[in-house]
Amino acid sequence: MADSDDARRLAESNLEFMVAQKGRSKAWGLLVLVLVVVPVGLLLFAVRDQHAVGQAAQDGVPTTARVTRMAPGSCLVVIGKARCLELTLELHPESAEPYTASLTQGIALEWMSRVQPGSWLTVAVDPNDRHKMTFDERTMFVAPPTPPASP
Repeated sequence: MADSDDARRLAESNLEFMVAQKGRSKAWGLLVLVLVVVPVGLLLFAVRDQHAVGQAAQDGVPTTARVTRMAPGSCLVVIGKARCLELTLELHPESAEPYTASLTQGIALEWMSRVQPGSWLTVAVDPNDRHKMTFDERTMFVAPPTPPASP
């Protein structure tokens, strides 16, 4: 009888140990998911977003704009030494009346002085939707555009 009680206690102890280990393996799996998969997913999203911004800048129509307001933006991911900003712009297209629109985008810290309210810059405007535009970093390597002549 004692052998069967000891065997039963040992079996119960082993079963409890295995159940506890199974719970720990789920916790480890969740930890790996959070520490590895999520950051990799965010990095891939950021790279895809950067590519989309570059493509929009390449395909867009260069348009002179004056920054009227700069505020913190709400970007999902910003890579490197950049800040997410919402810029309210007064756009001056060559063949149309000026209009106001805004963009939210990560902008490198090195360009902060060039996007202050009152500054002039060149943005790339989507040819199919004039309210979609992209901050074109490539234009920051030259002098700011000349403000358009007043009518």
